[in-house]
Amino acid sequence: METRVSDLRISKPGWYPDMSDEDYHADPCAEPSLNSSVLKVLLRRTPRHAWTAHPRLNPAFKPKSKDAFDVGRAVHLLLLGGEDRFCVVDADNWQTKAAKEARANARASGMIPLLAEQFEKLRAMGWEVRQQIVEDFGVELCHGKAEQTLIWRAKNGVMCRCRVDWISSDGGLVIDFKTTSADATPEAWGWTVAWNTGCHLQQAHYVDGIQTITGRTPRFLF
Repeated sequence: METRVSDLRISKPGWYPDMSDEDYHADPCAEPSLNSSVLKVLLRRTPRHAWTAHPRLNPAFKPKSKDAFDVGRAVHLLLLGGEDRFCVVDADNWQTKAAKEARANARASGMIPLLAEQFEKLRAMGWEVRQQIVEDFGVELCHGKAEQTLIWRAKNGVMCRCRVDWISSDGGLVIDFKTTSADATPEAWGWTVAWNTGCHLQQAHYVDGIQTITGRTPRFLF
């Protein structure tokens, strides 16, 4: 059972393994907290931009629309054992009335609608990634925990939070999954996509949280 915290504000730093994705992104902390997404905006733009991007500070904040198909999120769920979150629609596209109704019903039930062809391609992508992790790092994703929420206070007193994609059972390895339509070779991705999207800031933020809560510095991989 997932911990629902929509009407609850967490003040105690710690590890919250069963928090839903929706509750995390809505910011469940007792006071507005800093996550890596807002941190990137704060450091790269202005405090006002960061205020606007914060779900608790900005009264007019609206989360990104779920109507757009997000390949990255879908692969993420498939990798981390979220197949039960999908509703596979047997249609060639979303243009027919039946397909549109099936998509709407799926979203109303909290499911993520996918066309059958999309689902099979994404499952194949997820399998390849799992195999590469085993080959490169000698670890299987079943030997760890997915979607882990951490809440802590930074040394300056600011309440922070992060949601770790996957962490090994011993806490020594963290993997964050990214998808890109650009060059995915380590050299090209590292010097372009990773730097431009602030992955180094995300890594520093996550490691700080894990160190604060567990006292251990994990190896962090994208």
